[in-house]
Amino acid sequence: GKNVTRTGIYYDSLTTVAGCDSIYKLVFYSGNSYYDEVPIHLCTDDIYYHHGRRITQSGTYWDSLKTVAGCDSVIKYTITVDSAKFTAIHADICSNDVYFRSDGTTVNKTGIYYDTLHTTLGCDSVIQLVLNVHADQLYEENKTICYGNYYVWRGRKLTNTGVYWDSLVSASGCDSIFKLNLVNNSYYTEIDTTICNNVTFHFNNKIYTATGI
Repeated sequence: GKNVTRTGIYYDSLTTVAGCDSIYKLVFYSGNSYYDEVPIHLCTDDIYYHHGRRITQSGTYWDSLKTVAGCDSVIKYTITVDSAKFTAIHADICSNDVYFRSDGTTVNKTGIYYDTLHTTLGCDSVIQLVLNVHADQLYEENKTICYGNYYVWRGRKLTNTGVYWDSLVSASGCDSIFKLNLVNNSYYTEIDTTICNNVTFHFNNKIYTATGI
C-alpha cells in the first residue's frame, strides 16, 4: 500500500497464521527519465529528416526513446523555417551621381540590380534595387530682337547679343538647364546723294528737296 519513487531498499513484515514473521525486502532502483529540447533552424529550401519523415515547415516535433533502465527519454525538436527575405528598393539619382549598393559597389545606370546577403540564421536575404537615372534637361531657345528693343527672359531684361544661362532643380532633384541665344539686329547704312535745284529725292516714303541729313 505504499508508493515508492526513490532508489533504495525497503522492508515490510507481516505475521503468518502461525504467529511468525513474514519479512519482505524490496530492492528498488529508480531509473532516470531524460528530457531534452533541440532547436533546429532551416532555410526555405532546406529539408530536415525525422525518422524518415521530410520536414520543411516550422513546428514542434517529439521523439521518445527508452533508456537502458527502460525509462523514457524524451526529446523535443523545435523547428523554425526562416524564409528568404526579399526587400525592394526604388531609388532616383541624377546623371552625375552614383548609388551605393549594400555590397559597397556603386552604380550610375538605370536598371534592376540584385544583392544577396545572409540573415543571422544563415538564410538568403535578397535585395532588389530599381534604379532610375535622370539626365539633366537642356532647354535651348533662340531669339532675335531689333535695335532699341529688349527681351525679358526668366525675369531678366536683355538687350545685347549673347548666350545666357539659367538652371533650376527638377522634381527628381536634377538640374534643368535653360540656354538663350539672343541676337540684337542693329543695322546702319549711309547714303550720300546729290540732287540739283528743283529736283526731289524720295527716301523712306518721304520727299526731300533741301540739303540736310
